[in-house]
Amino acid sequence: MNLAYPNLLDRLGYSLLFQEITPGNELHIAESTWQGDYTEHSQPCLSLRLGLNGRTIFYSGDGRPTLETQSLAAGCDLIIHEAYGFNDTTPGHGSISTCLEFARNAGVRRLALVHMQRDIRMQAREAIKHLQEKYPELDIFMPEGGSSILL
Repeated sequence: MNLAYPNLLDRLGYSLLFQEITPGNELHIAESTWQGDYTEHSQPCLSLRLGLNGRTIFYSGDGRPTLETQSLAAGCDLIIHEAYGFNDTTPGHGSISTCLEFARNAGVRRLALVHMQRDIRMQAREAIKHLQEKYPELDIFMPEGGSSILL
C-alpha cells in the first residue's frame, strides 16, 4: 500500500484490515462471501464478487474481462466495471462496448461504468443515453463521487 500510495494510510483516519483473496477460492468475512479472479491487465489485477444477504455485486478492478471474470459476474445484481474508453484501444483496460456485452452475457440488469478517461467521460453521458435505448434490458449509468446505489 505504501509503495503505491505513500502516506495514504496515515491520512485515512481509520485502520484497514488486509485479507488476501486467491483466484478460485471463496473467502468468508462476517456475513459476506468474497471471490476473485484475474482480469486482463499488464499487472496482476483481481476482479471481485461480493455476496451479502442474498445480493451480489461484481467489481472488475482494473482491466479487461476474461472468461473467468465472466463466470464470476454471472447472475450478479450489479456489475461495476472499468470502461476506460469507447472501444478496446487501450491495452489492459476495458471499454464501454466490451462492458455492455459482458453485462448482457452475465445476465445482469444493472451496469455501472467507472474509471473512464476524463475526455471520454463527458462524451459518454450522451452516448450512454443512446446505448440505453439500444440495450433496454440494462440499466447503464456512470456513478459520481458519493453516489449511493440501492440493490
